[in-house]
Parts: sequence; C-alpha cells; structure tokens
Amino acid sequence: MEDLFRKVYRGDPGVPHTDPDRYLHSWLGSFAFAAVSWCTSRTADLSRRFNWHDKTLKFEHNHWKKVMEKKHWNGDSPAANMSKP
Repeated sequence: MEDLFRKVYRGDPGVPHTDPDRYLHSWLGSFAFAAVSWCTSRTADLSRRFNWHDKTLKFEHNHWKKVMEKKHWNGDSPAANMSKP
C-alpha cells in the first residue's frame, strides 16, 4: 500500500494539490482549528456542562430515593438492568 500512495503523500508533481508544503499546512491548520474551537467554542462548553457519568449518578440517586419512599427494594439497581438485552 505504501508504494501505491507514496507519490501522493510526498508531493507528486502531476497532482496539483499534493505539494508537500500544502499537505503539511493543511494538517497544521486543521489541528490549530480543532484546538482553538475546543477551547473557545460552544461545543467545549457543552461537553463540560453535560457529563454522562453525573447524569447516571443523578438518575440512580433519584431511583433509590423513590425506592426508599415506597420502602420496596428488590435488590438490583437500574444500572445492572441496563446491560441486559
């Protein structure tokens, strides 16, 4: 496979967009864009705000609170039932 794609990645003069500098700058630009958008974007805010582990803990806490109010306990948690098909 390397023999097949070597010319493309090393800057084949027959393909205009495969200049080695453009290839490097494309990757550097994409990494820079990803880093900046991760630090300053709405996506980063959403990923910090919604932690799935915390949501699971809240769900299980609410479940046990309802169970204790009913004073009915059958010994299994909702997390144990999630893996069953």
